[in-house]
Amino acid sequence: MSFSIRVLAVGAATLSFVFLVATAVVPRLIRLVSRSTPGRNARHLTILRLIPAGAALAAGALVVVSFLNFEPRGDENIGWMVPVLGGIGAMLMSASLWRAARVALTTRRLAREWLATGEPVVLPGISAPALAIPSRFPVVAVVGIARPRLVIARSVLQTCTSEELGAVLAHEKGHIERRDNLRRLLMYAAPDAVTWIPGSAGLAAAWRSAIEEAADDEAAAGGEAGRLALASALIKIARLASGLPPQRVPVSTFHCGDSIEARVRRLLRPRDVSAGADVADGYQPFRMALAITSVVAVSMLALSAVQELVEIAVHSLP
Repeated sequence: MSFSIRVLAVGAATLSFVFLVATAVVPRLIRLVSRSTPGRNARHLTILRLIPAGAALAAGALVVVSFLNFEPRGDENIGWMVPVLGGIGAMLMSASLWRAARVALTTRRLAREWLATGEPVVLPGISAPALAIPSRFPVVAVVGIARPRLVIARSVLQTCTSEELGAVLAHEKGHIERRDNLRRLLMYAAPDAVTWIPGSAGLAAAWRSAIEEAADDEAAAGGEAGRLALASALIKIARLASGLPPQRVPVSTFHCGDSIEARVRRLLRPRDVSAGADVADGYQPFRMALAITSVVAVSMLALSAVQELVEIAVHSLP
């Protein structure tokens, strides 16, 4: 096997191996996520969902770089296990690209349909461009990642009071500020085998619940009036959707046709939202940069050792 093909095969095999190992660990880590505020829960679940992909891509890159620097050029025979694992890794990466492309195309098609029928509207408290559309389904959704836009059905504007509309817009503003559409895309298109495990549906449902509750808390931060207005808006919009099929779209939506009982009960339950609010950590970017720098430095020092370990593993496999 030529040197270039051997490097690609070993790198893809490493991806596949780490994908599968990390995927097996994720369900156990999910149980360790502390039940704190919905915003923190959403962040923790996002990180857990992306652990297999991040670990596999980092390991694959490290192996490829180590081979390029220390592996002797020339042909060399390897067993069948490495090509098989490499094929699995390539399949997972291809599936990831396919899912990402499908989401992008669906979102673009939906956005074009809404833009064709929508009219610009100025809404209080929302800096993103907003469009009012003549949709039968009571759409309230944030579309886009780099340039998010708010799309809202005219029926919602006509049905909700000013207080209810303000609560709905505060909810959608929370989705925009947290970049939930980007998180949704990353979680949906992550190149790993998490979607194969039985608990993947539960993880996705827990994440969706967390981001909706976090956005609800944006509206509820104004106190009892905000919570009551949002609960009332949820009920009104759900009634508008009665008898219509749920509209499943790859964007952040206020209501997509599912049950609202848990959200309404949570909003009506007396509590101090501010007591559990997320606290911004101004040092977090510096800590992340320090952690990334440390990992890169250790990885560069370990390149030779990594290459030798992989070489031993390759020759030990059938």
